Amino acid sequence: MAADIVDFREFCENPELVDNLDHRIIRDVRLPDESELYVCFTFDDGPTEYTPLLLDLFKQYDAKATFFVVGEFVDEFPDITRRIVEEGHEIGNHTYFHPNLSTITNDEVDKEIITTEEAIITHAKTRSQLFRAPYGVFRMETLERVEEMGYRLALWSRDMYVRDWEYPGADAIFDRVLENMKNGSIVLLHDGGGEREQTVEAVKRLFPILLNEGYQFVTVSELIEISEQKNAGKMKI
Repeated sequence: MAADIVDFREFCENPELVDNLDHRIIRDVRLPDESELYVCFTFDDGPTEYTPLLLDLFKQYDAKATFFVVGEFVDEFPDITRRIVEEGHEIGNHTYFHPNLSTITNDEVDKEIITTEEAIITHAKTRSQLFRAPYGVFRMETLERVEEMGYRLALWSRDMYVRDWEYPGADAIFDRVLENMKNGSIVLLHDGGGEREQTVEAVKRLFPILLNEGYQFVTVSELIEISEQKNAGKMKI
């Protein structure tokens, strides 16, 4: 991988690699106050027919999540896109056709992001504040470009690379999340890109356990704000 290209999967798959990535790239969110526990579930590649199943679960528990949507599916499922926003969840931009951004030109990257944002604005009447690169792969100059467009580039917690796209079974997805859960975790899951019954079932089983442990389910932007407030307070002590 070229020096100017970030492939976050490499960090997730190799615990010996030192995370020396730019601090502006959101991944692990540090929360010093263990008396309040927060977790953020993120879902990539939707919306699809599986998204309403997840929305039903989150509504049941009055919980919130962040959905990184693909533009072509926003256009295909506008009602589901609107429902995500109407029920208080956060929408992030995940490009229009889900390309590997390191293999296309800067102009093509811009078009992927802008076209997706236009779809989000058209159907959900809102603008996303977060951008997630497909596969967690991008050139460093993309970080600069998305910031100029008004986004923060958000990935996920390094130990929450759950790999639900491999269809390991609901038990394995459940175990991978629960075993690595910590205060401030950003969990990478998917509501698109294939059959997601396993993911839905795992999330269904995780809810009562995590709630019983005291976790609150928040969006990525809420988690960042909580972290900034808590860390600022800690520094003043």
